[in-house]
Amino acid sequence: VNFQLSYTYSSAITDSGAWQAALTANTPDSSLVPFDRSADRSLASQHQRHALAVNGSYRLPKLGLSGVAAQILEGWEASGIFSAATGNPFTVLVGSNRSNDGNSGAPDRPNLAPGVSNNPIEGTVGSCGIQGAGAALGTEGRYFDPCAFTLPTAGTYGNLGRNTIIGPGRTSVNLSLVKNFKIREGHTLTYRMEWFNLFNRTNFGLPNRTVFSGTTYAGNAGVLQELSSSARQMQFNLRYSF
Repeated sequence: VNFQLSYTYSSAITDSGAWQAALTANTPDSSLVPFDRSADRSLASQHQRHALAVNGSYRLPKLGLSGVAAQILEGWEASGIFSAATGNPFTVLVGSNRSNDGNSGAPDRPNLAPGVSNNPIEGTVGSCGIQGAGAALGTEGRYFDPCAFTLPTAGTYGNLGRNTIIGPGRTSVNLSLVKNFKIREGHTLTYRMEWFNLFNRTNFGLPNRTVFSGTTYAGNAGVLQELSSSARQMQFNLRYSF
């Protein structure tokens, strides 16, 4: 039996992404207020608080068989990788240039409603006229609560920070089974079976980050609309070495 385990606890803070080149899709690529860098000091787009990876291999024990049965059923080796990580942060947007500053590279952010979390992904949807009030948050139908944000007064910046909401985490399990058949000296037949995302877990990407459509709440604000990994995949391989 061989195995390895790796765990990382980390935090990354920046005040802007790469100049005019977004490193990820979750955050505008330039500062909201170029002359006030502190306005965008926050978690970096690449921030990931927890990351765990475990991999191992195990040669299955012999069954005491002989002949053809031993050739087929014995000598298998199983290998697997388990990985789990918390999500990356993203920025909620107004959806229009409410501040009238003409800066399309850094879309405006809304105000944070009084007394609510700037990472509203737990609890239920609030009452602000949006469909699904009282529904559970953190789900694909409404990942974050749009009612936690309000529209800034025209000509002003919203007070919400950059990258305040933590996106969905990701978990996957990959497994392989390998068997070597020794034909004769210098000749080997290898059969490999592999499963990626073995349990077919749905790993979601970013939700819709735009909270407002004009001056009203957008109906799809906070709705998860994309995946960050593929569905289960299987592949089989046969290799003859000589």
